[in-house]
Amino acid sequence: MNFKIESDKDFSNRISEWHRWFAWRPISYDGGIAWLEFVERRFNFETNFASNGTWYYRPIKRGE
Repeated sequence: MNFKIESDKDFSNRISEWHRWFAWRPISYDGGIAWLEFVERRFNFETNFASNGTWYYRPIKRGE
């Protein structure tokens, strides 16, 4: 069985782009609060370490 292992660079590039995510816990964003629904999120690195940064959220536009 073959597994593709994601490199640290590929992982950081992937999470720093907007991607669809299910808000299984309450999150707040500029226009309100989302919980138990899909939103988009991305991670903004403050340093080179993955543990230092901030998640940003935005609602998904209707029809997408």
